[in-house]
Amino acid sequence: MDSALFVDEIAAPGQTSVCIEGIERPVHVVVKAHVFTLTLRLVVRPDVPVRSFKGHKLSAVLVYDTDPIRPVDYLKDEPLQYTVKTSGNGCTCVVEAKLGVRCSSPDLGSLHCH
Repeated sequence: MDSALFVDEIAAPGQTSVCIEGIERPVHVVVKAHVFTLTLRLVVRPDVPVRSFKGHKLSAVLVYDTDPIRPVDYLKDEPLQYTVKTSGNGCTCVVEAKLGVRCSSPDLGSLHCH
């Protein structure tokens, strides 16, 4: 393993589970226009050049869970607003995000943040 990105914590209003292709998967429920957070941790070997989140730009995009994955269309405001705060040592960061998406009901079941 050269490096790995772990999600240490997801702070969202709720959690449920769904069964997809016979596999039970957790789903974190977020509410439009309310902040939710992800705490990410970077684990690397000493000889790997990227050892910290510092100096690196993290980006996120809201996409449909389709094959191929495609971004959620928008006219004016991006559907996912977020800020990234890096810890002092750079090994963890907290992503504070908020959804502001308008889409049709059939599309709502296939939205994912990547």
